[in-house]
Amino acid sequence: MSARVSIIILNYNCRKYLEPCLVSLSRLAYSDYEMIIVDNNSSDGSAKYLEQFLEINSKVRVVFNRTNFGYARGNNLGAFQANGDYLFFLNPDTRIDPNCLKEMIKMFEDDSTVGAIQSLLLRAGFNPPVIDCSGGFIDRFGWSYKRAYARQLYSLTEDLEIFYAMGAALLVRKDQFVEIGGFDEEMFLYHEDIDLCWRYRLSGRRVIIAPKALVYHLGGAAETESRNGKIIYYREKNHLITLYKNYANKRLILYLPIVYLLYILSFFYFFFLNGDKVKGFAYLQAIWWSLSHMPLLISKRFKARPKRKVSDSAVEKYFLGNIVVGDILRKIVIGYLRRFKPRSEL
Repeated sequence: MSARVSIIILNYNCRKYLEPCLVSLSRLAYSDYEMIIVDNNSSDGSAKYLEQFLEINSKVRVVFNRTNFGYARGNNLGAFQANGDYLFFLNPDTRIDPNCLKEMIKMFEDDSTVGAIQSLLLRAGFNPPVIDCSGGFIDRFGWSYKRAYARQLYSLTEDLEIFYAMGAALLVRKDQFVEIGGFDEEMFLYHEDIDLCWRYRLSGRRVIIAPKALVYHLGGAAETESRNGKIIYYREKNHLITLYKNYANKRLILYLPIVYLLYILSFFYFFFLNGDKVKGFAYLQAIWWSLSHMPLLISKRFKARPKRKVSDSAVEKYFLGNIVVGDILRKIVIGYLRRFKPRSEL
């Protein structure tokens, strides 16, 4: 079956969110699409529900994985199955506005320089609407920041440029997605969208937000655990992969030691001050992974190099200031002050 857009939904134990998500998709004011649902070996009844859903919807295909491949590989498998000119990656813990896809496709067709588009993500269940993410940004050390998180909805018509589009509702052209290598399958969880859009930026393409394309997002619904050590490990390991892959030599040598230093400080903060040894060790595990997998990281740098069309300085103009790293340092310093000084002196 041919279609203009392939909607790819990666599911892992999100059975209770699937039905409202799929119902919202059935109301789209855009009909030229197929739907590919990739189930990462869910154990919550998702497979049975999807088998029943297949019987009544001819636009849907389901890929049942025998193991949990994570976000990157799971979505790449969906993209491999896709017939559409466009790929729309959508989280299952979302509800989509009927005009969303139509608005995003129009913005792509109006501007050939665009490589990736994010919908405007709103937090589900809030009235008046509250923003979940109006675009992703990073600082020069690679730490991420969601613009306007938890703020009241406001006009974005003149502020479309973002650094990265969140993978919760991300639209790309399939040929370009394949050209730059898709999602990095070494990244099981976190930073896949940052790495992908950094590569789009380095290839000379723009990343923007579609302010009239609305998606309501619950956020973090697929995480069965809180911000525990495992989550921190995945996040920080992939943070390092992203820096190694996408920075040229000069900036990598300049910024990477600072990141490692902050990881070590974070280890001491959680291990000695916060009393959470598991979280503390997660930072050391991320460092050790990067050092012990140096041949792999070097290989990724060489593979990414031929696709680079613009310099680091051309990309850095879309970075934030150092507000993220500043927040991290502030938290660590305050933790040490509270540990070693009487409360009256703070």
